[in-house]
Amino acid sequence: MSDDVCFPVFVLARDCGEVTEYSSLTAMQGYMEAVDVEGNEYDAWDGEGFVVRLTVSTPRSAWLRVGRADSRLLEQEFAELKAKSKPYREPEPLLSSLRHRLFGK
Repeated sequence: MSDDVCFPVFVLARDCGEVTEYSSLTAMQGYMEAVDVEGNEYDAWDGEGFVVRLTVSTPRSAWLRVGRADSRLLEQEFAELKAKSKPYREPEPLLSSLRHRLFGK
């Protein structure tokens, strides 16, 4: 397994079948939970279609590790995966969202 993961990383949540596109490791760490990674709740591929191995480590600030495996999706399978993916959007702070809804700013 190589650590040369090419972002974005596409993550399939097995429980709901949704595919999310993450532009960085930081975004993945901000959304994913260690217990779900340890429970193999996700399948992941990098921007070139290679399988990405997700593992949990320490310290807590850098708990998620990603590594590229040697296996790769077929071109058609990867195109289908990307087509159904949705980009990850970081949640807006509550006050900013509320202000926008009330005042349109």
